[in-house]
Formats: sequence, structure tokens, C-alpha cells
Amino acid sequence: MTKIWQNILCHCPKYIDCDIPIIYIYNNPITSFSSMKRRNKGIWDTNQRKLSNNNNTHLSDENLLNLMIKQFHNWTDIKRDNVLIIKSDELFKDEIVNKLDTFLNTTLKHFPIKYVKTKTELNKEDIELFEKYKDEIDTINEKDKDKDKIDKDKDKIEKAEIN
Repeated sequence: MTKIWQNILCHCPKYIDCDIPIIYIYNNPITSFSSMKRRNKGIWDTNQRKLSNNNNTHLSDENLLNLMIKQFHNWTDIKRDNVLIIKSDELFKDEIVNKLDTFLNTTLKHFPIKYVKTKTELNKEDIELFEKYKDEIDTINEKDKDKDKIDKDKDKIEKAEIN
């Protein structure tokens, strides 16, 4: 891991116009939020600073969730040829190998990766926060269903063209 990756690119709040392939990996915001919160200071606070691009940002659970939602839209609302958008669970499926090889124009090894179940621990305040942002969270989680439908439609078209 390089310093530029650790300090700038990982959890980058917005797309950076460049000519290299970029992979944006997202997850259910509740799972991601829980992961950051579970790891306490050092992750919870640092990621808010990165996502806001502001060392003096107001640190709170609501700020973190808001920033995560903004980041998702900043990266996914505009299609870019050099950005591959994948949901984290795709990394654990066989189909990821072809997707990554095609996008990166190479042959990767060690994919798919082994899935390790994580804990999602929520308290009353977390649940209330997620209720407040239910529509935004649902929009992110619905993207998966839209993407799955598009992928299935593409597969049908490709099979029809072959026959």
C-alpha cells in the first residue's frame, strides 16, 4: 500500500479525472458503516476526514453516513469508461475474474477471493439513523438489482447472437 493510496485515493470522495483504470467498490451502506464504526477511532474519524476532504470536518455517525452516500453518488451517477463499479460481494464470485481481466486488459490471479463473514452490530441510534436515510440507502442497494438485471439482459443478448 502506497502513501498516496492510503492518504488520498482510498475513500476518495470524488472521481479524479485521469487516464488509468479505476475500480470503485461499494457495499450496502449499513454494512460499510458498521465496519467503520466497529473499528473505532483511526478508521471512523479518518474516513470522515477523507470522505469530506477536510481535516476539520464535524465528526459524527450521521456525517459519516451522509459522506458515504455522497461518495457513492459522486462515483456512480456518471458513467465513465475508465471506472469499473462493482459491489463488494462480486469479489467473491467466479464472474469477477473475467470482469476484472477485461477491464484491466490483463490476467489476474487469486480471484475470486474467499469470503469471510463480518459482523454487523447495530445499536438503537444506528437503527434510527438508518431509518432517517432509508430512501438513500435503498437507492444504493437497489443499484445491485438494476445491475443484475442489466447483466442478465446482456447475457441473453450475447447468447442470442451466438445462436
